[in-house]
Amino acid sequence: MFRHGSLFSGIGGFDLAAEWMGWENVFQVEWDLYCQKVLTKNFPNTKRYGDIKEFDGTKYRGAIDILSGGFPCQDISVSGQGKGIYGKRSGLWSEYYRIIRQISPKYVVIENSPNLLKKGFEQILYDLSESGYDAEWQCLCASDFGHPHERERIFIIAYPIIQGRRGILHQLKRSIIKKNKETNSLDSSCSPFLQFEKRFSEPPVFRVVDGLSKRLDAINRLGACGNSIIPDIAYQIFKAIEEFVLNENKV
Repeated sequence: MFRHGSLFSGIGGFDLAAEWMGWENVFQVEWDLYCQKVLTKNFPNTKRYGDIKEFDGTKYRGAIDILSGGFPCQDISVSGQGKGIYGKRSGLWSEYYRIIRQISPKYVVIENSPNLLKKGFEQILYDLSESGYDAEWQCLCASDFGHPHERERIFIIAYPIIQGRRGILHQLKRSIIKKNKETNSLDSSCSPFLQFEKRFSEPPVFRVVDGLSKRLDAINRLGACGNSIIPDIAYQIFKAIEEFVLNENKV
């Protein structure tokens, strides 16, 4: 069983995917009080921490297989102020970097706006390299996984340089393209836990899929969902990592 820890956990998108994988969710780091309540309800056996600036990862050094997290994108996104990775919120990447160095996980999975490629990507690659990690990346869309909206995000997988290039995300992207060519869309086999249906109408709330409650709390629930990653995508990335590791161990 893999041991997973998440930073900037939100409402637990990465953690849910890890649970689907049968992995152990060891800890979560999330400062938002509403999201903390959601995490407490859905992951009662997972250790939780608040402010990432106060989190000390040294106690987990060498004990985490997968460290995941989508650090704030407000300064990176095209809808933000454009300060990039050195902005007040997106600058929290420095805390992510600090914790990677403290924990030394076997794999790191990072998520953010695709605009990161223009707003600090080189800094992330430099920081990972300084920590002894190689990296690979791909931009993946929700529609690639059968969802009726685009929501393009960049995903980065990092691992110790001594392991050599893995090509995990490249293989995943190739399988997505092949699947789409064969079926014209991905079906529910993407995730054994979610069933997708084709929708032809747009929802009344901008960029939100139909099916959410009309009584949704726009301040808390809608904001939490809007900031969350799509668990299906994390699940496929985690699955690809586990399959790579298992195949490598057979050699």
